[in-house]
Amino acid sequence: MAQFQRKSSVEQFTDYLREELLQRRWTGEMPGVNYLQKEFQVNHKVVKAALKQLEAEGFLVSRGVGRSRLIRIPRKSGRTSSLRIGMMLCEPEDREWSFVAKVFGRLQDAGHRVLNAPKTLKELGMSPKRVARIVEAMEVDAWVVIAASHDVLEWFAARPAPVIVFGGGVGIDSIARTGAIVSPAMVEAVGRLYELGHRRIVMIGESVRRKPRIGLPEQRVLDELERLGIKTGNYNLPDWDDTPQGLRDCLDDLFSITPPHTLIVDTPILFLAVFNHLRKRGIEAPRDVSLITIGHEPYFDWIGPAITHIAYDPDAVVRRILTWVRSVEKGKPLTGSLSVKARLIEGGTTGPVPSGGGEK
Repeated sequence: MAQFQRKSSVEQFTDYLREELLQRRWTGEMPGVNYLQKEFQVNHKVVKAALKQLEAEGFLVSRGVGRSRLIRIPRKSGRTSSLRIGMMLCEPEDREWSFVAKVFGRLQDAGHRVLNAPKTLKELGMSPKRVARIVEAMEVDAWVVIAASHDVLEWFAARPAPVIVFGGGVGIDSIARTGAIVSPAMVEAVGRLYELGHRRIVMIGESVRRKPRIGLPEQRVLDELERLGIKTGNYNLPDWDDTPQGLRDCLDDLFSITPPHTLIVDTPILFLAVFNHLRKRGIEAPRDVSLITIGHEPYFDWIGPAITHIAYDPDAVVRRILTWVRSVEKGKPLTGSLSVKARLIEGGTTGPVPSGGGEK
């Protein structure tokens, strides 16, 4: 515990609080005047003056009357200037995802300490209560969250630590969001497919893309199909159990009676699972069905034919995350969209509507 020196009461208490902040006694939000006065038996005027001094030094950021101050350790403090960045992944496979590895590495290169949550959102069942137990046990200054549900994001939004989310369901205005703006490219893809005779267009996405509300890109596709005169429903965005077997059952059901003309698959990992299962059933692209996915992974280059996909620059997304982290360091976390534009890259997995695949 830091010892008071022979200074004024305000100087002594300021020095003491500064040292406690450097030792990470508190993170996220600074306790208020009433708490500190009671905890340390110090006059409230001394507490207020000490907090004001720490604001002037950049250790604390005022958020206005009635709101707790945010804690920010400035670089010039002479101690480690890094932030502790927590990463909450969506599923275990994300640990092997090249994008996640790149984010992790770039944050470390910038001098920050990156801490992976011990369990992923899927392992926690996307339950805010279960997520809370994990998050509250970790001492971090900010969070990077991958593909969280709306309920989980609402829980994070109520926490003091700033959050940026990549992908996932419908966003929260108070949380920064990054990723790719894919809606225009998906609508463009629907138009191209429609010209080739495709009518039965199905989107395969995980539950965060479907509920509690449909994601914006998915809704844009449904709206475009309706505009083209195609009645939409659960067939176009099927609900399925987010497990490997649940995906296989969903695909088997889709191809048992009214096979889709096109599958638009939400992620490269999910696309690979779809691609493999269909091949095992003798269903080939584009002979029997056209396939499109969102994003690109290096292993795509080893798969034939070339995969039609919605492309975006992952490095640009990483740069957006680093920009956001710098804003957190300055005590002014950015919110809203920090996303990048995506474009349609046509490959060999899309083509004319399959022979005999017209409307019945």
